[in-house]
Amino acid sequence: MKAALVIGFALCLSPFAVACSADGNPIVVSVNGNDLGAAVPERYLGLSFEPTDVINDPGTGPAKPDVFCIDNCLYHFMVLLRPGHIRIGGLLGESERNRSAADPTHADRLLEFARSIGWSIDWQARLSPYDPQSSIVSVGYLFEHGEDLLRFVSIGNEPECYVFQARRPPDWGVEEYCSEYGAYVRVLRGAFPEIRLFGPDISGDTEYFAPYCSWIETFLERHAESLAGASLHLYPSIGSAQSGNMVEELQALLSRKTRSDVEQAISDVLAVAGEHGLDLWISEMNAGSGETKGSFNKVASALNTLDVLLLAAEMGVQSAAIHVGGRTWWDRSPVQMGDWLRSTAWCWIKPLAYAMLLFSEADPKQFVGCDIEAGEANVFAYAFTRSDGRLGVVLINKDVEVAYDVEVKPGGDQSSVARAIALEGVWHSTKATLGGAKIDPSGEWIPDWRRIPVSVASLSYPLAPATAALIVFE
Repeated sequence: MKAALVIGFALCLSPFAVACSADGNPIVVSVNGNDLGAAVPERYLGLSFEPTDVINDPGTGPAKPDVFCIDNCLYHFMVLLRPGHIRIGGLLGESERNRSAADPTHADRLLEFARSIGWSIDWQARLSPYDPQSSIVSVGYLFEHGEDLLRFVSIGNEPECYVFQARRPPDWGVEEYCSEYGAYVRVLRGAFPEIRLFGPDISGDTEYFAPYCSWIETFLERHAESLAGASLHLYPSIGSAQSGNMVEELQALLSRKTRSDVEQAISDVLAVAGEHGLDLWISEMNAGSGETKGSFNKVASALNTLDVLLLAAEMGVQSAAIHVGGRTWWDRSPVQMGDWLRSTAWCWIKPLAYAMLLFSEADPKQFVGCDIEAGEANVFAYAFTRSDGRLGVVLINKDVEVAYDVEVKPGGDQSSVARAIALEGVWHSTKATLGGAKIDPSGEWIPDWRRIPVSVASLSYPLAPATAALIVFE
């Protein structure tokens, strides 16, 4: 099927040009370069790792890959990205397996890794078991050996789950959490007056977000003055659409309803944080949540993640980190290393990595006005200026069967040439390319940037089903 998409921006991509005969109403996207939106901070994009990645887990079985090792495939992938932030935190941080809490000396490898690629570090102090004084050990080591890299410290991970996880008694709740958090703040501030804290790292069901937002409201009422920012974990949830059928679940993930739920959750927390004069960081995110995890490193989930990264940035979120999971073995890790049935050198560059790389290549620095009249089409567009001063546009087609002819009609002076790359692949598969090229574990990526003449009239771009495209105007 073909439909027409019209973007108000002005250029003509002759190699991509197709007829704008549509079997439905055209989509109109009007971009106004004078309408300035949110600025995107440096190091917006990040990767989140479990604390057990800092020190290799002991145990029997095949050797596990070292995550923070210069010259492994994760390192080569991260070198492809613009400098961002490494977040160390997660569920395993609240367990005895988090050996870095008592012996942080192994963080030297993390510090060397981060310093070599120019990335900063956010660090989670362990809140379970409750022991405020113990937090001084790991945080103090980072201040002594990596203060130039340390950006934020958080305290605890998803405390709203502690009772369910048997980390606290049944009658423990947000008030007890706030009291315990306050004790940690007093200890850490007493030892490190310059420390920058964010919290509460709450994670919630985006379909039923109100109870989680209530935790955040109470927490910020108690502790906003101690914080440099508010933080949230974001996993788009499709519980009401779970069917056990991967194709159906991926379509639910790409739906307008799921996107609306995500947007509402971000908006709610931004509003609460704003009441206290705080910015918002998404310290942990991925394509989906819960029992549906087996469906969530496909091309479709990469499109969804790219959309959430851009949507959150456009809404004013200050950074967003894709959660890798312990030892990069998690099936939702952008770069999956090691396997029980394979050697530790085995490496799989997965679709989420392509979403991260497209965002990095887009290099958004400030969004500009982008009004869409899309009808029922599941298509989204973002326009922004880049750090090089050029204009960029990202188009995302979440329709898995419908292609669109995109016409970009700007206004104002534009260059005579544009270039474009697309994130493509079978939407329900794990095979993806960006610019027609795969990312090699060695870090080699040679995209085919298609150069496009620009006229004063329009730009036409054939946006295939379930794809995303980055267009840069030279």
